[in-house]
Amino acid sequence: MRRLAKADVNPIRQRSQFSCVSTSTCMALNAVGVKCNEDQVNQVIGAKPMQGARWEEVLACAQYFGCRATLTTPATLTQVKAWTDQGKPVLIAWNPEGRDWSHASLIFDVTGEKGNFVVHIADPNMPNPDKTTREVNEDDFYAKWYEKWPNYLVRRPALMIEREITEDGRQIMANNQTDFVSAVKEIVSSVKHLGFLTMLDKWSCKSDANGVYLVYKVAVPGVGNYSLEFEKNGEGEGNAFLFEGRDLIRTCRGISTFPEIINHLPSTTSKMANVLPCLQSEVDVSDEQLSQIIMLAQGGLSRKELAIEIANMLPNVKPDAQLSIIDLVLRDINNRMASKKKKNQEPSIPKYRDPNAQGMFDGTGVGSSGKGKHKNRNQDVAKGRSRKRKHKEDLRREMMAEKLARVHLERKKWVESPPKQFDQEQQEQLWTIYDLSYSKVGKHISSKSALMNNYDIFWVVDVVGDDEIDAFVSYSTTSFGKKIGLIGSDGTSEGRNAMLMKGAELLLKRGWYAEVDSRFARLLKKKLRVNHVQDEDLVRVIINKPLEWDEDKKCYTRNLEGKGDVVKYLVGIPNI
Repeated sequence: MRRLAKADVNPIRQRSQFSCVSTSTCMALNAVGVKCNEDQVNQVIGAKPMQGARWEEVLACAQYFGCRATLTTPATLTQVKAWTDQGKPVLIAWNPEGRDWSHASLIFDVTGEKGNFVVHIADPNMPNPDKTTREVNEDDFYAKWYEKWPNYLVRRPALMIEREITEDGRQIMANNQTDFVSAVKEIVSSVKHLGFLTMLDKWSCKSDANGVYLVYKVAVPGVGNYSLEFEKNGEGEGNAFLFEGRDLIRTCRGISTFPEIINHLPSTTSKMANVLPCLQSEVDVSDEQLSQIIMLAQGGLSRKELAIEIANMLPNVKPDAQLSIIDLVLRDINNRMASKKKKNQEPSIPKYRDPNAQGMFDGTGVGSSGKGKHKNRNQDVAKGRSRKRKHKEDLRREMMAEKLARVHLERKKWVESPPKQFDQEQQEQLWTIYDLSYSKVGKHISSKSALMNNYDIFWVVDVVGDDEIDAFVSYSTTSFGKKIGLIGSDGTSEGRNAMLMKGAELLLKRGWYAEVDSRFARLLKKKLRVNHVQDEDLVRVIINKPLEWDEDKKCYTRNLEGKGDVVKYLVGIPNI
């Protein structure tokens, strides 16, 4: 999930040499909407000269002002970033100047990637009197993140503060906060997987009388201006809204109903514009830049390198949108080439009933000069040459588009993609894995094209890092959820383990199910604890095909094309 927002902290300096805890706590409370000052906070905390304050007083103070505090020791920057990315300030004890006592400050943002984090700190007692904030790299921060006690050190203490009681006295429930954020993450991830260009417009995270609000913008070039808004009210109820411009299209009430909102987004394949000007309005790609992109691709750059080069051409685009942009450009090229290919297909010579009309083509009728030549021969030759040049150009562009349209693979990272996004080489890899995996148990798919057409989505992974697919899981969408149709690997232990773990991971989620043989069913049930659907009536409704039920083994026999009668077990958690 993209970062919602950094904590809305207004840095201030402490007015005494003993009030760093009170001042940092005051900044945190202000950030979550509690109006208070250093003196009011210190009346509760009770910091004194040469005494300071303890975490117990900070926890009590947070409760006093209607907030909830979470103290973790030892914490990590990954954990702190998860808090600040949701707009929640984090109080820390550390020793930036190497003194005999610890110092309290407030983290309001953590940027960068793990291993190269940059910590943004509001320090109420900076040595430089003209500054109130620090930016500290990950290694330096960890070296200073401790609190001295008489006989030992307290490592990496962190205290997060959030609202519990709103200004009008309403309770903000905490029990489903994680579920709510997780649901939003899942929806945002789904939006990306559906092929939409998701641009970071503005994330907001605020509390008021009705609860917590999150807003996420979705840009769909060539289709419309769509936005998704999520809210959690004071009673803990979650709501999702889909807007087109200012018009409300759909409301989903309850966290469990959030996935339904995806069904009301427009189809990116049916409505996406096939011309570049529509793209220019969003990411400002000119025809000249498109030519440069094609030339760069011919230079043998990887997909990620090409994405970075494209992003560098577009100064108004944020770095975290690089891969989205290249996907959009490549999809646009593919759409245009497909459209041109369809338009430029020359029809075969028609057979007219009128003999004179037919003679226009075979050189025997009215208007013909005989010997198969039209009387306007020079004009026809010019048109033919023009069509030939156009055909060559279209073929070149089509080949270029095919070269560019390749699913980007990273080592040991599963990637979800529709079949059309794989290039010819990757499709061949998928077919080879399918042939290897199912040759002994029986294949029911006759060709590579049929494999690509039978399933909606493929999960693929490169286990060894050689930019080749080593395992895959494919599924199709039904009224009962997502049905896994095929799984396969390259036969290596690494590929097989990756395949099994991914299949089990999906089948443990609600809305995923599959038909498997007895051997695989035992493996999934005993070692991976995947659910086995044992209700005959339920199985018959889900399968909706003739079958013979085995009450003892809770399985069934049905006929599969190309394989005959096979024994199957229904596993997973289908939507009922």
